[in-house]
Amino acid sequence: LKRSVGPRIPHLAPGRFRFIEGPLPFTMASLSQVVALFFVAFAAATAYAEDVSDLSLSQTSSVADRPRHRLRRMVPSARRSMLRQRSMRNDMKVVDRATGKVKNVFEGKFYMYPLPNFERRFHGELAQCERKGADYMFISSLLEHPMRTTEPDEADLMVMPCLFESYRRCTTTNHAERPPTSLLEANPHPEDFEEIPWVKAFDTETQECLEKIQRSPQYRKNWGVDHFWLVADWSINFGRTVESEMIKNITLGKIEAVDAKEGLVQNREAAVDSSRCSVIVPYASDVAYVQDFSRQTTFDEWLQRPSLVSFRFDPRKYVLYCKSQVCEGAVDATPLRRQSLVLADKLSEETQTSIFMDRAPLAEYTREVEESRFCLIIRGDTPSSHSFYDAVAANCIPILISDRWSAVASPLSHGLHGNMVGGLPVDGFALTFPEEAWMNDLEKVIARIKEVDQDPEKAVKLYQHMQDNRPYLLWSMPGVTAASNVLESARKCVHEDQD
Repeated sequence: LKRSVGPRIPHLAPGRFRFIEGPLPFTMASLSQVVALFFVAFAAATAYAEDVSDLSLSQTSSVADRPRHRLRRMVPSARRSMLRQRSMRNDMKVVDRATGKVKNVFEGKFYMYPLPNFERRFHGELAQCERKGADYMFISSLLEHPMRTTEPDEADLMVMPCLFESYRRCTTTNHAERPPTSLLEANPHPEDFEEIPWVKAFDTETQECLEKIQRSPQYRKNWGVDHFWLVADWSINFGRTVESEMIKNITLGKIEAVDAKEGLVQNREAAVDSSRCSVIVPYASDVAYVQDFSRQTTFDEWLQRPSLVSFRFDPRKYVLYCKSQVCEGAVDATPLRRQSLVLADKLSEETQTSIFMDRAPLAEYTREVEESRFCLIIRGDTPSSHSFYDAVAANCIPILISDRWSAVASPLSHGLHGNMVGGLPVDGFALTFPEEAWMNDLEKVIARIKEVDQDPEKAVKLYQHMQDNRPYLLWSMPGVTAASNVLESARKCVHEDQD
């Protein structure tokens, strides 16, 4: 800690170091202060080292991959730039070993385009919708976020507030529910939700929002490379939407990536590079919207739930169609889902289940998952499923059956060309089974579920890890935890893309 003007002594402040520069007169009093400060600094450094040693990185534990964000303020800018670039290449999300929980590690500043000028629906008709999307909840969390800046030049991430997902959720049906009548009556463009994404890319007002942003000097400065748009809607990966030039240069937050393997499916090639970079964000959960987050379900209450496992699905084929024909290369997940009926039959004589091949109103579906200890999460047309987030919202331990989940649907992961890294490892709070084992060795799957269900130590570990991770997966939980971690993944995505 030396410079030509003399030694630099660290002055300790809460959570960070500040350096005081200047020549130091060597008196006995000041020397004793120097010695005292040295030992305090040494103790702080030791505590930091112990803190870092308690952290692990998902899918890696090498020294080269250790998080460096805490050191940024203590290294010169050139060195910091080099470290950041290296960190971007090796980055994984920071995960606590004890809980399997992602740390809230957002750093930097973001600028969000003003809502009155760019997205009037936020305070307008969409504010009254009961099925707001992840985009609306994300924007709501950012309004008073401590890292928000009103100066675009200070930001290293530009947030686009266009509410494409919420518009679609509030004008289409789900779980046999009709969209709000008042919203449909006020909609001057009823053709929008009927034609997206196969005839047109976006609804009229989302198109206007995107065009305004692209005309702005902030967008033209880097031509969108530092811009982030959250769209947790399936249509962003299909049809005219995925072909739109309006999203080519930006980072997209979406529910599922399309990598080279998924891109082999007919008509999905364009989805691999539809945007410059991708971040996997949590689905908006209808079940989460009706939860009372002021009260936490205890493990003892979970044990008393009457149903062992629940799952509900439609009596249709779960495969991607290209017009009237199954897309070439598409996975038919129908047998995977119907295998749940075999599971229900095998368990029927010894325990209660809630497994049905039929649609149900939202209230009935919610009651089923809230009364079950485990919830099946089986891939559908694509590897991800909203039922994962519904299960977590209802404190129902997920049973995940989707071989490509970790590759394209791991929450908070990010990457270029669909090659996702980092993200939240779900094996700490979910039971996972290969699709092959689910189809060909169901007895072994049943034995594993029973083993966990009948062993309180194993069950409580999964249950507690699920509780720890709920704030990162549920948009409607109080606070900005989910939004902050999405911002951090987006920031890394933006800088990785610039490299």
